[in-house]
Amino acid sequence: MYKVDEHRRLCLYKDLKEIELWINNLEIINEELNFFKTLEKQLIKSSSLSYKIKANQRANVLLMASLCKYENELKTEFEYSKTQYDNNRVKHHMQKRKSYIEYTQSYNKFKNEVYRVLLMFKR
Repeated sequence: MYKVDEHRRLCLYKDLKEIELWINNLEIINEELNFFKTLEKQLIKSSSLSYKIKANQRANVLLMASLCKYENELKTEFEYSKTQYDNNRVKHHMQKRKSYIEYTQSYNKFKNEVYRVLLMFKR
């Protein structure tokens, strides 16, 4: 029984550390979006780009909220639960990972689009 609990806690700890990394990266993306918002207002002045920035900010906030809720669930499970770390738990975590990866891939495409627009400007 001790080995099972030790393994469960180790896996949950790993998941928690991964979520911390994801949340930290989403905070960095949020800062970049704020810079893009300022660039759009002061330099680019494109309503379609402004809309895309807002859409990315919304998606970022929703994903951040989902991951924070998941992080709290894992912390509670880590401290109080004795439920075995099984395939269902792994699948659930993999779904969260997939959501994070899909968002970051989408954001990277958007970021490249912003950079392409900025390349059009000359001194």
